Amino acid sequence: MERPRNARFWVPLIGLHTGMRLNEICQLDTTDICPIEGIQCIVVSEASKIGSIDKILKTGASQRIIPLHQNLLEGGLLQYVDEQRRAGKTKLFEEIDPGTKGIRAVAFSKWFTQFLRACGAYRERTCYHSFRHNFRDELRAARIDHDIAMALGGWTAGTGGRGGASENYGFGHQVQALKGAVDALKFTDISAKKLFAT
Repeated sequence: MERPRNARFWVPLIGLHTGMRLNEICQLDTTDICPIEGIQCIVVSEASKIGSIDKILKTGASQRIIPLHQNLLEGGLLQYVDEQRRAGKTKLFEEIDPGTKGIRAVAFSKWFTQFLRACGAYRERTCYHSFRHNFRDELRAARIDHDIAMALGGWTAGTGGRGGASENYGFGHQVQALKGAVDALKFTDISAKKLFAT
């Protein structure tokens, strides 16, 4: 029996492979996954090509481009995006309830915590945000350049020799450099074949 490929399938996998905050993923438009310089990427932005006005970001640094990891490409994310577009959907995960305040992450976070409990994986400090911490650890393990790591995660560079006025110079990182960093993440404790098995 084939597993359903919906928000409950894709949102955790996108979080694992991109380090995106939960609401950043839950509020994605179908147009936010697109090729940039020939590389399939997720565009994290409050802007919307389709006129959505419900997208919010935590900080200015949160606006970024994240190339898709090879696991997501091989796992069929682009096919899922295409299915949503062909069905006339504007949100990538329209089934996620935006709630009274328009924050889609609230409903998904509740479900995910219940899911962790049901799987026996729940711990006091384990939650959806753990994917973001894991992503940062993977960047460190792969020895990704600090500036590129900060750009991918949408983190501010901070101080202590890193950050300051110099952060405002230049035009950012080439998409090819970001893609190289993303593909360097091996997730050695995870079997992509098992993750994406039908």
